[in-house]
Amino acid sequence: MTSRELRRVDPDLLPVREHRTADLLMRAHAATYVLVNLFLIGVWAATGAHYFWPIWPIMGWGLALAIQGMATYGLRRPS
Repeated sequence: MTSRELRRVDPDLLPVREHRTADLLMRAHAATYVLVNLFLIGVWAATGAHYFWPIWPIMGWGLALAIQGMATYGLRRPS
């Protein structure tokens, strides 16, 4: 019998970690944020490094990432 079948029979048999999926998605989102923004900074540097235009996607996407972080980690109830 698989764990999915056991949970279907009795959900208390195998406690599921709350926020496991949200945690994995948050980590993937943060890693993507860092890599893409490093790429944008590289493009900025390679094209003359005048006005620092990558600040706009960094700030906008950073706000979205912060909101997701609050939803994932900031609203957890103490165990």
